Amino acid sequence: MTSILVIEDEAPLLEEIVALLRFEDFEVIGAPDGNVGVQLARAHLPDLVISDIMMPGLDGYGVLQALQDDPATNRLPFIFLTARADHAQVRQGMQLGADDYVTKPFTREELLSAIRARLQKREIMRDQFERRIENLRDSIALALPHELRTPLTSLMGYAEMIMLDSAILDPGQVSAMAETILEAGSRLQRQLQNFLLYVQFELDQHEHRSTAALIGALETAPAEVIERAAREQVAERSRDADLRLSLENVPVSVTRDVLAKLVIELVDNAAKFSEAGTPIRVSGKVVGGEYALCISDRGRGMTAAQIRESGAYLQFERRLYEHQGVGLGLTLARQLTRLSGGRFAIESEPGQGTAVTAYLALPAAG
Repeated sequence: MTSILVIEDEAPLLEEIVALLRFEDFEVIGAPDGNVGVQLARAHLPDLVISDIMMPGLDGYGVLQALQDDPATNRLPFIFLTARADHAQVRQGMQLGADDYVTKPFTREELLSAIRARLQKREIMRDQFERRIENLRDSIALALPHELRTPLTSLMGYAEMIMLDSAILDPGQVSAMAETILEAGSRLQRQLQNFLLYVQFELDQHEHRSTAALIGALETAPAEVIERAAREQVAERSRDADLRLSLENVPVSVTRDVLAKLVIELVDNAAKFSEAGTPIRVSGKVVGGEYALCISDRGRGMTAAQIRESGAYLQFERRLYEHQGVGLGLTLARQLTRLSGGRFAIESEPGQGTAVTAYLALPAAG
């Protein structure tokens, strides 16, 4: 049964609303003031909160703020009851996170209509999240075994060869096998880290966890970070000669780790989906008050529909093009850019190549 918490300091009105909603088969909890309302919300976690604004002690704004500050209650749909809903009052409530207003005096249908709308929105959001989790579960179930099996096969195969043939292998052969084992282990570690990072992003988004630590960070020497990460990544793909760098070294509002991760994932994507001998261009320059970090290639490219549908674990035309990785790089780069206060853009044309640009914020002047 859907539960609703009603917070109203006028006892007759509280009784009237409680009776009305119980008649409509809602489970209703009544609270005579804001402080009690907050306690009951935390204790019962109702499906919806309806609160008067003007109350002695803790008013409706205080109730909403208290619920917003608590991770357990900050996603509860919230409707204000008010005797006067002027523009300033509406703006203040919406800025705090209120979903709707019902102005006193109200009719039975006005109140029920507002409740149905909020509950329907909550249900839609819940369904969307459940679909995302289901897609995530399916993607992991389908992709993870394959992506882990390849490096694990190398790890186990070469380790077994060293173990069984150690008596006849010369030092050079052992060294080469150890290098292969190290490369496979590094690839496996990165794949696991990317899976875990993506899952964490999904959970943080659902739980509305703060990412404020990424906002307002400062990297004073981005060109050095970008060049180092790009060179390391093309070296892993034996594409050193294909790298083209053009970088401005100005302070950028992003952490060093995030900047390096952006470059690693985007350069790896460019190298993975383009042929050796074609250029991989990495540029960084100030454009319109932002730092545009662009990685481009002359690979197979994507259609407009593929760009719209791009997401985790989606690797286009897998049957035709077998590559390591599960398409997580593009998704992680997009999310890291947005979480750092920037924006993300993809330009691509089938058969011509792809250019991915992370527009990063510049530090405020002064």
